[in-house]
Amino acid sequence: MGFYENAFRVMRQCYQELKRPATAPLATIEAAFKPHSLITITERVKDARGNLVWKTWPFDFPTNDGVPGTGHALPSLWDYIEMIVDWMKQVFNGLLHDHSDWADTPFMADLDVPHWWDTIHREIPADGNMTPASVPHQFLDRAQQVAQQHPHASPEFQQHSPSAISWFLEQFIQWFWRRVEPDLSKDDDLRRLWILLDLGQSNIRGMIADDVLIYGLDSLDNQEYRTWLRRHGASDLAVNSHLIQGLYDLAFAYEQGEGTNPSKANFAAGASIRAILRMVFAYQGAIFWKMQAGMGDTVFTPLYQVLKARGVQFKFFHRVANLGLSEDERAIASIALYRQVKLNSADYDPLVSVSGLDCWPSQPRYEQIAADQRQLLIDNQINLESFWTPWKTMGQEEQITLSRANGDFDKVILGISLGALPGICPELLNASKTPTAKAASRKWRSMVQRVQTVQTQAFQLWLKPDLKDLGWQTGISITSDLKGSYSTVMDAYVQPMNTWADMSQLSDRETWPADKAPKNIAYFCGPLQDPQGGIPPASDHAFPAQELTVVTHTVNTFLQQDIGFLWPKSTTPQNPNGLNLNLLVDPKDGIYLRANVDPSERYVLSVAGSTQYRLKAGESGFENLYLAGDWLRCGLNAGCIEAATMGGMQASRVICGYPKTIVGEVD
Repeated sequence: MGFYENAFRVMRQCYQELKRPATAPLATIEAAFKPHSLITITERVKDARGNLVWKTWPFDFPTNDGVPGTGHALPSLWDYIEMIVDWMKQVFNGLLHDHSDWADTPFMADLDVPHWWDTIHREIPADGNMTPASVPHQFLDRAQQVAQQHPHASPEFQQHSPSAISWFLEQFIQWFWRRVEPDLSKDDDLRRLWILLDLGQSNIRGMIADDVLIYGLDSLDNQEYRTWLRRHGASDLAVNSHLIQGLYDLAFAYEQGEGTNPSKANFAAGASIRAILRMVFAYQGAIFWKMQAGMGDTVFTPLYQVLKARGVQFKFFHRVANLGLSEDERAIASIALYRQVKLNSADYDPLVSVSGLDCWPSQPRYEQIAADQRQLLIDNQINLESFWTPWKTMGQEEQITLSRANGDFDKVILGISLGALPGICPELLNASKTPTAKAASRKWRSMVQRVQTVQTQAFQLWLKPDLKDLGWQTGISITSDLKGSYSTVMDAYVQPMNTWADMSQLSDRETWPADKAPKNIAYFCGPLQDPQGGIPPASDHAFPAQELTVVTHTVNTFLQQDIGFLWPKSTTPQNPNGLNLNLLVDPKDGIYLRANVDPSERYVLSVAGSTQYRLKAGESGFENLYLAGDWLRCGLNAGCIEAATMGGMQASRVICGYPKTIVGEVD
């Protein structure tokens, strides 16, 4: 996303240090990331006959001159309030132009004058002409004037201006509801405008009422976002809108992965608001930036190459079994590892070249593994990255214990994700010899229990027709620099495969035979419901295959029932809702399914009441253990690349004092 200032800063430094030849693929960060502006929300609404139908709601976000990763500070919370009011006025005035008769709508003449009226009126510019009986739609103008004047006004004005803004917005939205409510069910544009304005005013009024300007957004995280919106006056139409569902879909915000169960939707209010504000009002350049190769090739390969060139040593094919505490439980004294394979050489090279670009492959480079183990891995289709791999029971692993006393390590950075911690940190979760150890252990248990994670699922398609020939007709992104003017990222569709991204730009980096070259690449994803009883033990070797079967069934159902709305030209006469599988570039290689079930790849949620239990990088409670990841309390507190980067920066700062500032760490 365009507000990922820290992630872009790291990648910008990385690409600069790589110094790839100008003619090389993805030679610069500008070549690796391209701006994308068209976002689509789908809606399930009633048509004129009362039938439920799907409709698309496109947002073509304007680009700006900003460049992400160059040191931009984020707006303050007051800046955001001013931005929201400005935006509300802009979108409302666009409608008012088509409803000039509204300008003369009378309002209640006996409207109570608030106690702050004279104070606010005194410092508003002379052309404000404020009176209690003003035409109500002009109250939106008044809110804007107060917000703009606030930073330059007297202390008395600043004391009352939040209440004034809240009051003006309340009067405006009450009038607007009375004016438009009869027509909302038959006018898509009007209904959508209501949703936008109602969400804008309820977010501002809620932030003001709950003193977020004083206490920050984290102070709201004990409340669920939709519940919080209702408490501050948002209508059911707005709260239950697909626009809000799109936010939840973006963050896989469904407890236990139950995307089809509305009662399981759970996103902490503060984290939700922060995500919306930064995503919509703080982006640099474009709201989204699309990678021009796979993430492994665009992000992780350059990072690996830079670190290796600096002299960092990498030891592949090791899995962590346990972090062992010292006798007094004050520090990490040992790390139990298992070396999974024997290599032909001391230094494993993980990369492969694809059309001149160094890439991170999806499977090991078997030729570098000892011959006897290599064949076992291939014959048994062993996934060494799986928590449930039978490899550990086949007698092929070698146990290694790193010891602090022997000088094997000094400081330990734990960057493994949250879902895996119960399996590798039992000693940290159960320390009890001293009051200090007990307190640290209690915090660990609270974090693991309260900061939830969820499985996810995904599938990808490689198709012969391009988007236009598939029948996708929603919006033309005139600001997008991507291949295909219809390219979009979409949320709020059928659960659980609720999100779709057109990733056709990746075809330039893939090596298909000429007769199978895809013109469209589509990525879909969503939450995957957790199994009964939670994460099964490592001995349940069949679990990954079972979950992949679940995903296969979900994908087959989706492709047969739900693809027709998106791509009406991709179907068959026999089934106008289902995909014609002959459009795949290859019956086998044209589709890829994935069940993301491993503990370390479970998505970290931001459920209500969990933020206070997140630890910071230097709060492990053990003197030589530092934490890194998107599960930390980093100032964003939501699962994403930016939060992971911020968590890593926190760890670096605690260890060496750099970087001194982390953009977005404080609201």
